[in-house]
Amino acid sequence: MGVKFSAAVTLRCCEHQNGGLPEALMTPVPAAALGASSSGGSSGSASGSVDLPPPSGSELASVEALFPFPLTSVPGVSSSDITFELVEGDFQAFRGIWRMQQTGDSSTLLSYALFVKPQAWLPVALIQGRIENEVVRNLEAVGKYAEAQFKLKEQQVAQQ
Repeated sequence: MGVKFSAAVTLRCCEHQNGGLPEALMTPVPAAALGASSSGGSSGSASGSVDLPPPSGSELASVEALFPFPLTSVPGVSSSDITFELVEGDFQAFRGIWRMQQTGDSSTLLSYALFVKPQAWLPVALIQGRIENEVVRNLEAVGKYAEAQFKLKEQQVAQQ
């Protein structure tokens, strides 16, 4: 018998084109993640996330005010970002970023980072797996949509 969990959130979303979200509004890249971000290091989980030690003390206060840095983004490649943050809902904090970077003529890297702080009464273990599964499902849907749009564009060009 499993536990069913649902949560409601209202989010504010903002688009940041032509260079993405200013770095001053993001957490710094953790030193432990620098090698894992593009080399596919072994510290990542099956969903592609990187497990890092949690911040403590004053680090925690500053992290909670910033958007998380997407660890799989490519340094030096311009990005377009979509940020989202909690307006109201069942969490103390819920904030993240979708980052898109064109990495070739017909390829785009989509990175995702999320900071979640549950209510004190809600065990993290209860929601972590659910959020990871939802992220994977969302990424698969975005990938299918992007591939369909690319094929449609190719067909339109071929017909001209």
